[in-house]
Amino acid sequence: MSNFIQLIDKPQSVDFCRNPICFVFLAANVYSTAGTLAVVKLEKVGTTTDGQTIVISFLEYEFTFTFKYSVDDSGFQLSAGSTIEDTVEELQTNYYLTKYYNITVDAAGKMMFCAKEKGADFTLAFDVTECSAYTVFTAGCVAGVDPVKNPNFKVFVQLLVSSKNADNYFEIITAFLDPDQDDKAYFYPGSILKDLFSRSYYPLFEQTDIGTWLFALRDYKVNYAEYFGDDPTIHRLHNHKALTLVDGKLHADKWPTHNFLTDLATSKIFLTNKHTSHETWLDAHEYLFFMNYVESDYDFTAYFDITYDDGTTSVKAHSIPYIDSLMENIYCIPVGASINGLDDLQPTKTISFYKVYLEHASTLISEVRYFYINNKPQNSLQLLFKNNYGCIDSMLCVNTKIQLKHDSVSLEKLLSYDYSLEKGSDSSIIKEQSLSISTNTGYISAGEAYQLAELLENNSAFLVGKSKYIKIELLSNSFTLVDRKNDLENFEIKFKISIKGTTSFNELI
Repeated sequence: MSNFIQLIDKPQSVDFCRNPICFVFLAANVYSTAGTLAVVKLEKVGTTTDGQTIVISFLEYEFTFTFKYSVDDSGFQLSAGSTIEDTVEELQTNYYLTKYYNITVDAAGKMMFCAKEKGADFTLAFDVTECSAYTVFTAGCVAGVDPVKNPNFKVFVQLLVSSKNADNYFEIITAFLDPDQDDKAYFYPGSILKDLFSRSYYPLFEQTDIGTWLFALRDYKVNYAEYFGDDPTIHRLHNHKALTLVDGKLHADKWPTHNFLTDLATSKIFLTNKHTSHETWLDAHEYLFFMNYVESDYDFTAYFDITYDDGTTSVKAHSIPYIDSLMENIYCIPVGASINGLDDLQPTKTISFYKVYLEHASTLISEVRYFYINNKPQNSLQLLFKNNYGCIDSMLCVNTKIQLKHDSVSLEKLLSYDYSLEKGSDSSIIKEQSLSISTNTGYISAGEAYQLAELLENNSAFLVGKSKYIKIELLSNSFTLVDRKNDLENFEIKFKISIKGTTSFNELI
């Protein structure tokens, strides 16, 4: 075993703060005296006969085992005349012995008792004066030695964090951990780190260039050391290279065996759980998010293939390049049709659908995403919300209703003799006045419905206004996400504007 504390398990190079990420440390100096496991042996030198006894003593126990030709069920009788292997098998049925010892026949044919716990009290003592068939065998035996712990022993952990790609790290927390019986200590930083992310972040309104998406990322690392002594001190600090943390989580079935960066090289997914094809509007704000899983200084280009309703297709009709991307960075790619001017490329034609994909040096490095253009209905709106990758997904909604809640208390005053109708007499105090909006998803598939869980769980959403994104707060509601009886379902979503007061009608609708 190493003389130094070791980091024996850690999160992946890219991992998610809302999954159970953990650092596992193996301490090296929990004990000043490690202690030893007792090993004692008996040698069979003859044949046992009826009435012979062996006395075995350990801890506070002293048991007499009697050899008999007819054995009872006491657990303290052994078959006379049996082989050493049969005797070992019978001793293994004794609860007290098997609780504290492994009893076997060693390679040299000796009966061997190996203690399961360290300590002098676990050294067995044999009295074989009444059993000429066995003798105590000393070669290869080990006396148990009590382990002695270093006083006040802990594993010290320092958690350090920086903004993505920044050089300066700052301390978030320190902890002193107790190792378990295997000298391992476990540190789960996820609940601490997730609070460092902003609850709300969003793209630039109508952005047309690819931009970094560093809101959802942090670099973090740990320093660790052993801490002990009568006047305990932190011993030499050890560290590990920085890791990347994403403000999100993988689904429960995917996380335990994941290596996200490696998996990306195979799946090439954009950072969304939406289906690879979905409906959109011509003026909808759509974004895709790509994590560079290859290397730094990596150029890539987003391409748009457009298919028109006359059946013709324009390959790579539009492109957005990005130069020198960094590994493990996320990039926000605007893919809305009108925002990218796709409808102006051939104004005499009508777009049926378009697909978006990324290439590096003419090699496909992403999945292909399809966007089907539908007519925008009256009384509709679009929501953007944080998904489980810390990125943004869109939701198209219909049948929008604006509701004003007004709650007040009336104050009735004594009517004076000189009252006038113009001035009145009574008054009221407003208790609550708020604007809320309800809208519907329209009929969506079970898969699309299930993604509503991300909208509700992450609780960070925006209404796409006329000139800006408007922060909204979802109102309490509950509904069945997936009803297996129906292929398509419609859900109502209720929310209010996050800032008190009303937003101008022109901005809102």
